[in-house]
Amino acid sequence: MLDKFKKAFLLIVLVIGTTGGLTGCASLGGSNPPPTPPGKIGQMSKFDINQASEQEIYTALYRDGSVAISGGILFAFDSAKINPGAEAIVAKIAGMMGQHPTLELAVVGYTDNTGDFNYNLGLSKRRADAIVNQLVKEGVSRDRLAGVGVGPLNPIASNATPQGQAENRRVELVLIELESN
Repeated sequence: MLDKFKKAFLLIVLVIGTTGGLTGCASLGGSNPPPTPPGKIGQMSKFDINQASEQEIYTALYRDGSVAISGGILFAFDSAKINPGAEAIVAKIAGMMGQHPTLELAVVGYTDNTGDFNYNLGLSKRRADAIVNQLVKEGVSRDRLAGVGVGPLNPIASNATPQGQAENRRVELVLIELESN
């Protein structure tokens, strides 16, 4: 059986190989997710995570396989330190994971394409690890999490504008394993 990091890595390769979040391929075991609604293939849930309930976050993860959180909400430019206001978002994710104790997630960090590729790769990994560490502080077992950084790969917006760059600086939550019922 694949260990958690290998599962996360394989899922991230699949994410990068598509035009959006995972859909229907999120589980490498356990129960199968419900069929994807028409028109959702390759799309990732986009909603205001500040306003979303824990159940809405879980539903989006279950349905789409991943949820993106804008990096501008979580981190300052060129920083892996979580913004003080963003700790409530991480607490909400931890609460959702507390309600679903067998749920396992990869936390995937991204950057825009500004600057050196290798630097951005390291920054994206530090951002993913910062979220993982905060989730652990909130009571989530580290065994249920994997932090992965992919730098500027798989942009979701054009890097030609400041707004697009801001959208590409993000963290995604990607299902490693769905709960077994």
